[in-house]
Amino acid sequence: MNADADDNPSMWAVHASKRRGGGGNGRRKIEIKKIQDNKTGLIVTFSKRRTGLFKKAMEFCNLDGGGAEVALITFSPSGRPFSFGKPSPDSVVLRYLTTPQRVKDTTPPKPQKEEEGEGFLWEKGIKNLDAEEVEEYKDALAELKKKLVFRIAEIRVRSANTRNFF
Repeated sequence: MNADADDNPSMWAVHASKRRGGGGNGRRKIEIKKIQDNKTGLIVTFSKRRTGLFKKAMEFCNLDGGGAEVALITFSPSGRPFSFGKPSPDSVVLRYLTTPQRVKDTTPPKPQKEEEGEGFLWEKGIKNLDAEEVEEYKDALAELKKKLVFRIAEIRVRSANTRNFF
């Protein structure tokens, strides 16, 4: 019987799992979905995930000499806020809100021909533009509109987040 077990690879797997004590409900990947029917399970899951997030935030803070400042705010299923911050959540959020945003424009600057008397397109007047300049003007206005819509959304989100935390 021992010879059969040594020759059969499927038996090795059975023996190996028995030695490791396998078959438990250890760490495994689960589908992330909202838990609706089990309130206790929801609270337990939130608590475990919150603890895991806070541990990861602490590890991140301690990387490379601990120079990183982190704020993490989570809300329980009942709406109660929990926060973690290093040095403190308030100081990190305040610093974020008071630091001027310096977003770099990724589009290359268009060369200005000041020597030739050419300025911005909107300074010329639309009637004096040729077809190519009208296309440039239209594209520039479309890009400006995108940036304005993005900036307005950014301000609204920041305003809503500020009202929730302070």
